[in-house]
Amino acid sequence: MVLPPCLGLKVIFTLPIVYAIQRTGCVGAYMKMIVGFIIVLSCVGGGFVLAHGKLMALWQPFEVLIICGAAFGAFVVANPGTVIKATFAAIGKMLAGSKHSKKTYMELLGLMFDLFSKARKEGLMALEADIDEPENSEIFKKYPAI
Repeated sequence: MVLPPCLGLKVIFTLPIVYAIQRTGCVGAYMKMIVGFIIVLSCVGGGFVLAHGKLMALWQPFEVLIICGAAFGAFVVANPGTVIKATFAAIGKMLAGSKHSKKTYMELLGLMFDLFSKARKEGLMALEADIDEPENSEIFKKYPAI
């Protein structure tokens, strides 16, 4: 899934988050969803504790097994094999992490800064030579990872 232009990163999200991003057009919906979950969990847990309840009473491992097993079974029944395989492949990609390092991201930010600075000082047309032939550009030569 490619995110809207406000981030431009390629990330795999769970379906509710993808729908929230598609509805609003930005990743701000993702943050809003996380904050909402934190508020709900803290209010429910905090209210339970303030009412002198014991939090361990809420931890029911067999209930978790029943709910997760039912959800997984419903997922298998409701989807064709290709979707199930694609889902597990996507989960594998998500858990594998990024193939880019912090150094690559820092070089990209440096390149963008240099390009934007040149555009601001000399105008957008000054970037044409750098963009058309990046292998001959002094700016692009400073950032070999890009």
